[in-house]
Amino acid sequence: MGARTIQITIEDSMLEKVDQAVEQLNISRSAAIRAALAQWLHERRMEELDRQTEEGYRRIPAHPDEFYIAPSQHVQLDEWPTEDA
Repeated sequence: MGARTIQITIEDSMLEKVDQAVEQLNISRSAAIRAALAQWLHERRMEELDRQTEEGYRRIPAHPDEFYIAPSQHVQLDEWPTEDA
């Protein structure tokens, strides 16, 4: 795996926070930035997979009979959580 040096622009206040964090963690700025970019790329990938899954279920909706829910786990409609909760 090759590596390349790049140049980025970052606000002074953010760089100060990065420098404080890397000092506490005893890692380099480069390692911190690589970890942040890896996390960002992972999140983009997960968002894409979610989008693809949602698109698939829109094209071919799941049928209720596809899932088994043990009777002890059944939830009454009035017990179902709302987005406000």
